[in-house]
Amino acid sequence: MLKDYEYGPILPPYICCDGRFAKKYGITEAIIFNFLYHDFLTRSQMKRYGGWHEEDGWMEEGARLWRCNSQKVLFGWFAGIFSEQQHKDAIKHLCDEGLLFLRPSATDGYYWISIGEEPERA
Repeated sequence: MLKDYEYGPILPPYICCDGRFAKKYGITEAIIFNFLYHDFLTRSQMKRYGGWHEEDGWMEEGARLWRCNSQKVLFGWFAGIFSEQQHKDAIKHLCDEGLLFLRPSATDGYYWISIGEEPERA
């Protein structure tokens, strides 16, 4: 469960991730997810304590919080570490696992993303 997820700092050039998560889903997925999860956690805390505005690229829909990111940020943030294809494959894998939700924005070159939850498996 993500409630057990241990996120690390995202201070370049240092990139950390949860080792359990990396073992289960892959190192590329873990690094990318850590970046996105850290962003969500920071922004949700801002919302909780009053520093959040919908015009900042965030919206709530139902019980889900969505963040708008440019294609360049979403798929190019780790260009020096992973190829574009590795990055896209990792995002697809995270979506397939239900850990990340991704949908195109009405604005060209932007995507809405939301953090999912690890499925309960026996």
